[in-house]
Amino acid sequence: MLVLALLLGAAVHAQAVPSDVAPVVTPSQRAADLFREGRAHMVAQRWAEACVSFAASQQAEAASGTLLNLGDCQERQYLRALAYRSFLAAETLARARRHGAHEAEARRRALALLPRLHRLRMRFAARADDDPRVVVRINGEVAGVLPGGGYALELGRNRVHIEVPNRPPWTTELELALDLEGGGETRLELPAPGRLGRAALSPQQLAAPAGARDSDGASRGLTTRRKLALGALVLGLGATAVGSYYGVRALRRWDDAEAGCDALGCSTESVRLGRLADDDATVSTVTLVGAGVVLFGAGVLWWTGGPGAPRPQRRQARVAPLLLGDSFGLQLTGDL
Repeated sequence: MLVLALLLGAAVHAQAVPSDVAPVVTPSQRAADLFREGRAHMVAQRWAEACVSFAASQQAEAASGTLLNLGDCQERQYLRALAYRSFLAAETLARARRHGAHEAEARRRALALLPRLHRLRMRFAARADDDPRVVVRINGEVAGVLPGGGYALELGRNRVHIEVPNRPPWTTELELALDLEGGGETRLELPAPGRLGRAALSPQQLAAPAGARDSDGASRGLTTRRKLALGALVLGLGATAVGSYYGVRALRRWDDAEAGCDALGCSTESVRLGRLADDDATVSTVTLVGAGVVLFGAGVLWWTGGPGAPRPQRRQARVAPLLLGDSFGLQLTGDL
């Protein structure tokens, strides 16, 4: 009886003392809670908060469905490069876990987003782009080459860091305005090996055309207009030679036709030669007039197609998303 009384007293005392031990939350439970939180933000169209919840859920426990939702909220914020990478990661994870539905959906979303990515294409003066050891980092992340070439740039400011074998690293910044349709590309012309350094490109070197540019932004070699001018010059000179040939032949046939005529009239052969002379004269006139027009156009192209020829400036407006707390708006800047 004494032992029974002691046991009952110990049990009552144990129930009366509150426990200070917090319940254990497993990574799966935390991931599920964060996922539900992210879905609630999506329903309320709070895309930024939803992305934060989905990213935390993915960090707690990786899941292809979480990556699909993360890519969805990123795309709704026009963060297309981030969304594309999320969809690719979802496809890879779903394939590894044999989740066919998620794999197919992730592939579909990535392919649909691919044409809307803004691409960065680079041209190296010393053909270092052929070296597979070239490393491109955009905003601190190693960027992979997109199908069809180029690297995906994100909306807003992009910090591009390039590491080329046997050269010092090179860094620049590019800023993209909001494009609702997406797509487009920016071209970078990298300087020669001796000119690489930690400096941004000049505005003339940003979005450079296919022709190479030197350090001051002037094109080396002939411009496209001057190449067209040379082609027009050759065509005009050829047309001039043809027109001159027919003109000379017309004069000779007129002389032969007049030799066969006298006071009583012209012979049948003289009449035929006169008609042929008229045809040659018509061909000569048309050809020489056309040659003159082509040569004039060649002169205009050559005169206006120099390396320093001014180009008209386009007026454009830029629209960018603006997040202020729980509110979402658009910021309009530029020339109207």
